[in-house]
Amino acid sequence: MLGSVGYAVSAHAACPAVIVRGADAGRLDRVVLAYDGSEPAERDAVFAAETAQKAGASLHIVGAWSDPSVTYGLPVVGDAKEIAEDVHKELQAARESVLATHPELTVTTEVTRGEAPVEIARIAAGAGLLVVGSRGRGGFRSLLLGSVSRRLVSTAPCPVAVVR
Repeated sequence: MLGSVGYAVSAHAACPAVIVRGADAGRLDRVVLAYDGSEPAERDAVFAAETAQKAGASLHIVGAWSDPSVTYGLPVVGDAKEIAEDVHKELQAARESVLATHPELTVTTEVTRGEAPVEIARIAAGAGLLVVGSRGRGGFRSLLLGSVSRRLVSTAPCPVAVVR
């Protein structure tokens, strides 16, 4: 688990903060970007693309959506297929934006359904770096880190960069 200093740095830093745990952080050959389509996610994408390009790594953009019927036993709001297609369109737009400025980069996308921190951590296993924003679409703007970012900083299986 992340200690109080690591959490405070990732929550308060004015620049991207990278949390690295363990003796062997691994090679930076794959960068995973947790992307939610929000305006701040564009900054995250720029950081992830620049980092991947400098390292000679690939970039994998992930969009996770939670199904309330699975997570909380509530009815699905909207058509599951339409939600997945909307997330896919957001990821494709992000991919095209990255490739417009970094055409030599290998960029892939993946839509996943389930609890976002769990699914993103699963996909990031073995990556050299996971890039997350400090806050996403959640309604609590006063929080220093959003719920997904906070959980990933504490539990991701690889180094995590929190971008402000």
